[in-house]
Amino acid sequence: MDPLELRGFELKLADWLAQGYQVMADEIDGEVRLTTHFVARAGASGKERDQEFWPLLPEIVHMLEQNGIPLVRSMAGPDSPLD
Repeated sequence: MDPLELRGFELKLADWLAQGYQVMADEIDGEVRLTTHFVARAGASGKERDQEFWPLLPEIVHMLEQNGIPLVRSMAGPDSPLD
């Protein structure tokens, strides 16, 4: 993976985590589906949920693991590219 592209993914993930988003990762059809979820603290309003698809590459999986985000593979199917 291009180092600049990887850095972009790292910055996006770091920004989500710094803002208090919960991040969940699932392997679906050879990609990583990231679901970000934010619920405002007491006294504030707002609830936000979004999904993005990132490439299923060892660098991405490693970055998620380093940040305590397990990659759920129950929906991956029998031909997962990282098996």
